[in-house]
Amino acid sequence: MPPPRGFACVLGIGLLYAGVAFAQGQQPPSRRCRTWDPSRIDPTYKKLANSTGGQVLALDPCKTDDSADVAISATVGRSLLSVNDRLSGEEKTYGFAVDPSMRRIAISATDVTALRLEQANGAVVVMGDAPPHVRHATTLNGDVYTVDDPEPGLWKVHVSAAGDFTLRVNAVGRRATAPDSKSSSNTDRSR
Repeated sequence: MPPPRGFACVLGIGLLYAGVAFAQGQQPPSRRCRTWDPSRIDPTYKKLANSTGGQVLALDPCKTDDSADVAISATVGRSLLSVNDRLSGEEKTYGFAVDPSMRRIAISATDVTALRLEQANGAVVVMGDAPPHVRHATTLNGDVYTVDDPEPGLWKVHVSAAGDFTLRVNAVGRRATAPDSKSSSNTDRSR
């Protein structure tokens, strides 16, 4: 069944305006940004994400900071911890091991009331710490932290929630560096 004519007309005019604006180097008129309600997330998406080790992160389309970049960076790497749990307002602690091969760790939690990250030495991670370099993003349904060059050892995540929540920890490893050509050639000459 073809779409109603009104729909096609509006779409056609919108595309025409966008094409003309692009050709003239102009930005299309900004529309008023409205915050999206995360309670509108279809439960089917949450169920699918939870059953496959994924997570639904609801990003605020009105934010212009780097929150989306931080949240997206939490979706890559090797999984260190994947939790689907339920709490009744209390706090629960989860541990995960960080080894020296890890360049970055990312911690993401949805539907939590509080999230606190503790380094292997017991210090609480605070955004902007250097080292480690910490980035934080608040999504519409949770929090995301990324930590560059994390200290090796047992880290802890303290989570408070009132209901079902998800917690994911991913790690990105360091790239193997090429052998130093100067030291190789020096070794070859000594033979």
